[in-house]
Amino acid sequence: MRERDIAADVDLVIALLRRSPDIEAPELRAHDAADRLLLELAATDHVEALVGLEVVVIGDTHGALTLGALALGARHVRVHQDSIVAERALAENAAALGLSAFSHHPLAEVASTDARLALVRLPRALDALDAIARDVARGSDPEVALLAAGMVKHMSLGANDVLRGSFGRLDVSLAKRKARALVARSPLPAGEIAELEPARARDGDLGLDVVAVPGAFAGASVDTGARALIAALEPFAGHPTVGSAIALAETRGLGNGEAAILVLEENIGPVRCAVRGDASGARFAEFDLPQLPEAVLLKADGALLAAALGLDPHDIGFENHRPGGWSGGVPYVTIPVSGLAAAARARLDTGLWSQIAPIRPNGVPASAYVYCRETIGHDCAFHARMFVGGAPTYEDPATGSAAAAFAGQVNAFDQPLDGAQAFWIEQGIEMGRPSRIRLELEIAARAITAARIGGNAVRVAEGELLA
Repeated sequence: MRERDIAADVDLVIALLRRSPDIEAPELRAHDAADRLLLELAATDHVEALVGLEVVVIGDTHGALTLGALALGARHVRVHQDSIVAERALAENAAALGLSAFSHHPLAEVASTDARLALVRLPRALDALDAIARDVARGSDPEVALLAAGMVKHMSLGANDVLRGSFGRLDVSLAKRKARALVARSPLPAGEIAELEPARARDGDLGLDVVAVPGAFAGASVDTGARALIAALEPFAGHPTVGSAIALAETRGLGNGEAAILVLEENIGPVRCAVRGDASGARFAEFDLPQLPEAVLLKADGALLAAALGLDPHDIGFENHRPGGWSGGVPYVTIPVSGLAAAARARLDTGLWSQIAPIRPNGVPASAYVYCRETIGHDCAFHARMFVGGAPTYEDPATGSAAAAFAGQVNAFDQPLDGAQAFWIEQGIEMGRPSRIRLELEIAARAITAARIGGNAVRVAEGELLA
């Protein structure tokens, strides 16, 4: 096939490709010069390994390599794409072109002894290229040729050494349209190619063991963005704890008769959970508070709190209850209001709130926990709403960490009798996502000696994490 005919065939396919669901714009294309170079080299220098045979493609960004190989005569393409966006772009373009002879595989399984050609987009990270080279060399036909291409400005000489670690011969193409290809042949015997172990390191500041698969950004270290994210994580959260405990019990077949005890490791420390079920199959989980509530300094008065919630000053408080600040691991401002009507009118002004609320260690204002004695459910003791203190604010339908803080407020103003006291809190009704949280206190000499939070959970979705 003449070079001009090959270029025309390649152009015919890639001109029809779209980037969707990736970002689309007039100046953005679903292919680049490296894709074109790989397809042209495959059709000219490696046609005997392409036409009518199986081909391996790794790192296809939008489908140009996979669909281009099929258009040039490949019988079937085995594809590995790390990005889910890339997978979906390939699927959309394949449907539009009516091409379907390809299959997706994990990197460790993408190579095939039936394939003698592998088309690879050069990854930025050399350890990622090392993993690709090892897997292709170990799992392919001895005659396989690995063609790896990228834009010249992103390539480094280190890639040559990486490929030589798994192949006996390496050739470099001439640059074309600012792209260049590396051609590796003669794979070393599989027994001489070791598995590439993940990089591992201990981060003493965070107390984490970091394991990085090849190509992971920042390797086996925690970058600045990840540190900021970890710092923003809550020490613990109630309804994820309840849901996780119930999910684990279901998975392991526990809690159908006697209560199952599980211990979850959270940022605040180990959290002991008990899960039990009934004849209907519904499961209830409760957990011991890992930290008993402690008072948090609140300087704002009722008038300021009312203004921040869009309420009148007379809406704040009922009976002997007055606003307070409490933390059971996560700080909250607990604000009693006169009844359901006042609770329904509450709207958080984040600008004013940020000026009057206690500031958490992560720099975010403590959230607002608005509650009243009047309830909708006849078996509930309190009605509550929780507004997140940061901007933009949002309302949470069920907040176990807020109930943990609220335990301190209840003990301070209701002064329960010694012994075990339990009651239900309703939340999330105004936002159309009603929930019920059970709070149990153990009281001795007017002090909380232990507390538990519990509730039911149902499965609303499920999925599978892919490596």
